[in-house]
Amino acid sequence: MKAEGNRGRARDRSPDEGYERGGASTRSSDEVTGPGLAELLKRFHRQVDLALRQLETTSEGELTQVRGVGRARIPSTVLGLLFHAAEHIQRHNGQLLVTVKVLLGEKYHSGNPPVKDGV
Repeated sequence: MKAEGNRGRARDRSPDEGYERGGASTRSSDEVTGPGLAELLKRFHRQVDLALRQLETTSEGELTQVRGVGRARIPSTVLGLLFHAAEHIQRHNGQLLVTVKVLLGEKYHSGNPPVKDGV
């Protein structure tokens, strides 16, 4: 019997699910809701504090301990996992910067062609 994953199962879908996969958004920017800037910054700082505490309490000896990654339990070390986490955070940071640039571009240049080279 072939596994079908989520195909054929009913599930809740986001109004922007197609947009997340490269389609067009079905919501206007006025419909987007969520936490405000102050709450987002509070959450960000809380996570940074947790990460720093984790790094401070990880002993040098723990860095070479083997850990299994994912369902396949691919071997890595604590240091390898910390390095991977840092790379992953950088990727999300880049996504955030691009998103902000796009949103600010829409706000300040609505109807105009995209700004090139920050000009």
